[in-house]
Amino acid sequence: MVKSFPEKDFQGTNVMTPWNDNLFKVRVKSPKLPRSRAERFHTVIAQDLFLCKCGIPGISPAIANLTTRVRSSKEDDCEKLMRMMQFQ
Repeated sequence: MVKSFPEKDFQGTNVMTPWNDNLFKVRVKSPKLPRSRAERFHTVIAQDLFLCKCGIPGISPAIANLTTRVRSSKEDDCEKLMRMMQFQ
């Protein structure tokens, strides 16, 4: 999953929690993802659904929220996904 995103998306340190206070906030003014990134976002969310059931149940709240955003994904949603993927 990590290899499907550019390395620049993962710059910074690992995080201690898979989400922050902004997880359930939808930024209306955030730009929509281009079609190719939106498809990648959708694919990774589907993979994460499997992962949270089989290995990392702590990401369930983040996945539950992000699955509601796959049809109208925005840059802000992608940033939330990146944070969740930096969780260790």
